[in-house]
Amino acid sequence: MTTLAKKTICKVDLSRQHSLCEVNYARLMKLLPCLQHQDQVQFLVHHSSDNSLSASRFDIWVLNRAPYTTSIHLKMSAAWGRWLTLPELKVQLYHDVQMAEVTGAQKYARLPLITHYPNGYMLSLNEKAQLNQFLSELLDFCISGGHVPDAYETS
Repeated sequence: MTTLAKKTICKVDLSRQHSLCEVNYARLMKLLPCLQHQDQVQFLVHHSSDNSLSASRFDIWVLNRAPYTTSIHLKMSAAWGRWLTLPELKVQLYHDVQMAEVTGAQKYARLPLITHYPNGYMLSLNEKAQLNQFLSELLDFCISGGHVPDAYETS
């Protein structure tokens, strides 16, 4: 008697994804109030009194602007970054619905909503959902780290 292995099915919680994308948009707008007028923004986030090792630098630049959307690239760098890979994300902002979603990360140019597993890139079944959650936590890190929007260093 042969037994067939059950195929793992990833179900998308669409309402959770929508609410997460709305939160990400609100956080990005709080951090980047000048996004409509600037093409590049840099800021530092400090998380302790010793600013030498705890400072994280964020570089954000606009890749593409359209009437209802903006594509941005977010890159984090830090002194301690030589020990691990720091995040680099491509994010699409949808201004008409006030949502922001991760569309690319690190070396992956595009991410499908659901990934078949196993795959050549070893992406998990819900890679896009995990990256949107990660973006939410990263933006919260910036806001809780005391980043003040008026203190932009522009290029």
